[in-house]
Amino acid sequence: MKKILLPLLIFTSSVTFASEVTSNAQKINGFYLGAGIGSFNYNTEQDWDNDNRYGKLIEQTDGNTLKVYAGYQFNKIIAVEATYSDYGDTQGYVYTFFNNKTAVKQSPTSFSVAANAGYTFANGIRPFALLGLAYMDLNSSFTFLDTDNPIAIKYGVGVEYAPVMLKGVQLRVAYEADSYFAEAYNGWGEDTNIDVFTLNSFYAGISYKF
Repeated sequence: MKKILLPLLIFTSSVTFASEVTSNAQKINGFYLGAGIGSFNYNTEQDWDNDNRYGKLIEQTDGNTLKVYAGYQFNKIIAVEATYSDYGDTQGYVYTFFNNKTAVKQSPTSFSVAANAGYTFANGIRPFALLGLAYMDLNSSFTFLDTDNPIAIKYGVGVEYAPVMLKGVQLRVAYEADSYFAEAYNGWGEDTNIDVFTLNSFYAGISYKF
């Protein structure tokens, strides 16, 4: 009887211990879905003020950046992530014919796909970096660029925290940017400039890994 009970007891204890370890383990691999909200800033590489023929996008924004992101994490290091960003409104101006000052309003949005590379530590903290491409829709009220739908470079850095007790919930704080090149018209039919435009956002997000 002892010969039967002892192995059974050992087996039961092993299964119980393994179950506890599994239940307390982090979710590493898997699909995740999240949303975030944050601030928005719009910068240009140049001021466009040569001979008073260019305007400048003033860094005046209204509202917040809203993000929805989804991805798949393959291991502790690599994930692939898609993000839809609805940026806040921005207002600036450009000079057109005879130095007329024309207001420009934009409500940019973007859809990006990026590699998410980082490292998941045992305590649930995961610093990461993003790099990929984004498709933009500037929703501009006045045409002063050669395109309203540029392709941008997506990049960013951030940190996530996945508490084991929350079983799949991930908290995130991150900086992300979409930078694109576009040709800015001066309104005189003369030379144009190739400029760099960057949409910056700092945001906090929450996601769930299935």
